[in-house]
Amino acid sequence: MTSFFVSYNKADKAWAEWIAWILEKAGHRVVIQAWDFRPGGNFVLDMQRATAETDKTLVVLSDAYLNAEFTQPEWAAAFANDPRSLQRKIIPIRVQECQPNGLLRPIVYVDLVNLESNAARQAILNALPERLKPNSEPAFPKSRQAEKRNEKPEFPNAPTPWNVPYERNPFFTGREAILQTLHQQLNQDCAVALSQIQAISGLGGIGKTQTAVEYVYRYREDYDAVFWVQADTTLELSSGFVAIAQMLNLPQKDTSDYDKVVQAVKQWLRRNLNWLLIFDNADQPELVHPFLPKNAQDGHILITSRAQDFQDFGIARPIEMEILEPEDARVFLLRRSNREELISQPSPKKRAEVQAATQLAAELGYLPLALEQAAAYILTKKARFQDYLASYQKRRLRRLETAKPKLGNYSDSVATVWTLNFQQVEETAPASADLLRISTLLHPDNIPFELLIQGRNQLGDALANILMNAEEDPLVVNEILEPLCAYSLIRVDEMEQTFSIHRLLQEVTRAEMETAHSFQIWINRAILAINQLLPIRKKEGLEYQDEYKNWPILERIANHGKALFQIYQASAYQSSEAAQIFDCLGVFLRDKGEYFSAESLLKEAMKIRKQLLGDAHPDVAWSLNSLAMLYDYQSRYTEAELLLKEALSIRKRLLGEMHSDVAQNLHDLAWIYKNQGRYSEAELLYQKSLPMFKKLLGIEHPMVAESLNDLGGLYINQGRYGEAEQILKESLAMYKQLFGETHPAVARNLSNLAVVYVNQDRYGEAEPILKEALVMEKQLLGDEHPDVAFILNSLARLYDNQGRYSDAKPFYQDALVLLERIFGPDHSSPNVVRRNLQGLQEQLNQ
Repeated sequence: MTSFFVSYNKADKAWAEWIAWILEKAGHRVVIQAWDFRPGGNFVLDMQRATAETDKTLVVLSDAYLNAEFTQPEWAAAFANDPRSLQRKIIPIRVQECQPNGLLRPIVYVDLVNLESNAARQAILNALPERLKPNSEPAFPKSRQAEKRNEKPEFPNAPTPWNVPYERNPFFTGREAILQTLHQQLNQDCAVALSQIQAISGLGGIGKTQTAVEYVYRYREDYDAVFWVQADTTLELSSGFVAIAQMLNLPQKDTSDYDKVVQAVKQWLRRNLNWLLIFDNADQPELVHPFLPKNAQDGHILITSRAQDFQDFGIARPIEMEILEPEDARVFLLRRSNREELISQPSPKKRAEVQAATQLAAELGYLPLALEQAAAYILTKKARFQDYLASYQKRRLRRLETAKPKLGNYSDSVATVWTLNFQQVEETAPASADLLRISTLLHPDNIPFELLIQGRNQLGDALANILMNAEEDPLVVNEILEPLCAYSLIRVDEMEQTFSIHRLLQEVTRAEMETAHSFQIWINRAILAINQLLPIRKKEGLEYQDEYKNWPILERIANHGKALFQIYQASAYQSSEAAQIFDCLGVFLRDKGEYFSAESLLKEAMKIRKQLLGDAHPDVAWSLNSLAMLYDYQSRYTEAELLLKEALSIRKRLLGEMHSDVAQNLHDLAWIYKNQGRYSEAELLYQKSLPMFKKLLGIEHPMVAESLNDLGGLYINQGRYGEAEQILKESLAMYKQLFGETHPAVARNLSNLAVVYVNQDRYGEAEPILKEALVMEKQLLGDEHPDVAFILNSLARLYDNQGRYSDAKPFYQDALVLLERIFGPDHSSPNVVRRNLQGLQEQLNQ
């Protein structure tokens, strides 16, 4: 096979790579700068080798090539070896209207201008042999009159007939897995009628039609005919079949009886092979049924639709189109806005642009239609990504709607596409439309069914009435979701019992709510509904909540509470129920070690309560206490102490001296004093709060066990190991009786007990206890919890004390990484581990 060097200007890189691909696929060896000149190489030497070691030079002709300084030496080397073109060392390939001059002018070029891909491919391959004799006898020449009757020549190998209404999208990006899956499934060997039929399903603007277009262009050589039919309505389906009949020149093509035309086309499909029939925008799949050819197993049928149910077509699960992968979305933005040079190795000055494009893709939810709108505006206005991003973050949907799509089948904007669907849902299923409204105020992913079931009475009459019996008949929820699924407006996870919605669809729906002046109404409904899922808070301080048992439901609603928090802050709405949500979720996130998110929620809860209830109220004291303990976990002891003393003053004034909330305050204040090293003050408060808990709550209450455990920790700090061991064993037995063998409180107690043993050099007893606690903490709290890091540090210390330095080092390192991620590098907790690790390293270096 011949070897080729492809010479091109950077403006024609896409053409050069396409040509190189065609040649290598045909078995030739190709050298091309984009693929073969790698970082670290010498460009001049690479160019010398490329021209010297290849048989021919392919010149990608365009104005950019002819006017560039550095392209002439590339073909000049080949010209010097064959000045009379006897060996055809130079083969120009013209990809743009231009006029070669000078020494290139007399060389015959391959002209790809205005050719589609198959014809262009064939033109290149035909230019390679020294002689192009056909393999079979040419057809007998037609008469001049016959030539006139067939004035339009067909491209070589192009499917005939062909009525795809869209050009191939030059910026199509990604979707490789979907295209391969589609090709595989359509071509699978199956004898069942209508087995070679597949559907692409997804949200409006997700790129279904563009993917179908890419499929037909990519695999057009597999088919002898390709038919494209718009399937929005029965009229368009019928008109599409009339057009097919006319292309095929069927006898029924001119009849006014649509049924006869449809039957004629279906009969043609049954009798012929290797065709592809696309039904585009079949959002009502039932309309397509009368147009399907029965028992036509020698062709392929592809449907694009927002619907998700194609069981009547024998399709158990359609190919579901998701948003683009983040990298594909970024590349599309850069290519579509003519900033392709930023895709790889941008200069330092341009990295901010790449970062802005990456962030913009994320802000737009990686939705192809939204990316197209943004890129169209950026290209038209010659704007920077940084400026568009800043404007979008401020104006959101209003900025996006300033540009209409300009490529392919994109004719409507994001808002237009979805607003129409929303109106159609509202006309036929008002409760489903209301469900969409409530969804816009939550996190877009994993909205739990139980929010609808348990919060149904807070969601307006339409939802409340339909969901009335949802607890006894949970399928009612699926029935409400179905109209939204019909347009792929949501995605349902039946196993997790959740559904998800695209974030831009949320913005479009919120805009509708603002226009209808119902936004505040729905904020209130969302708050009240989420409140129905919260654990019942204790009243009069007499009920104890095992917070860990509440974690599963709190885990499912935490992100939705955070999303509602952002919307609430931007509104003028005030609600004590909102404070309840923010406080409960704040405590949950605090206990999980998500301190940054927890602080925002807890501070907002305290602010709301002070505004609505005044400074002296039990709920305000509760908020002060919750926030104080967060500050303690962050080693912000001074702030924590002030808040606890304020809460204690309120509770004593309102509840009296002998109340469990007062005892809780004293206990928490003792904890802070212990962490500050104020052991005497801490012990006094523990000795005061512990009897109060026993008297008010009973001697086998979780708060009694917690007080004993914390008091044991104080004794450890004071070096009173014998007392610590005794009291910790007492609290451990109580914890196991109350919570069972596996619980975070049990793990914390075991960890404290192990520290006693380590300090007494009882390493054989300490190690299995620490390992048990570590496994329990990871299982219950996850690998990223602060308590996991503390146990890792304790294990490292145990090995360090034994001189097992190689065993200790990885535990120190893991603890340090985790604590730095949670607290930041300057917090006291990672600093302690860092000092331990440095001391160990000194031992290893000796």
